[in-house]
Amino acid sequence: MNASTFLFPDGDGTQTLFTGPNRQPKTLLDDMTPAEREALSEWSTAQPGDAMRGGVIDLMQWPGWERVLTRRFKERFGVDVPKSSS
Repeated sequence: MNASTFLFPDGDGTQTLFTGPNRQPKTLLDDMTPAEREALSEWSTAQPGDAMRGGVIDLMQWPGWERVLTRRFKERFGVDVPKSSS
């Protein structure tokens, strides 16, 4: 089980430690659906990689991140991502 630890300051300068279960995923990849992970995997496999950096693939360039973040926002807050006013 994942656990979260929090330190809360007390009035006398000491801190109280609270530990409890964390039901949030550890990483963004942990929170992706199987279809999202598959799409990321397929995209990354098709990338040529950066020859100057030993074939590294920059996963931040995956075009599916916006969809993943939009889905997660709606699941957590129950509303769509607010539209930009500009």
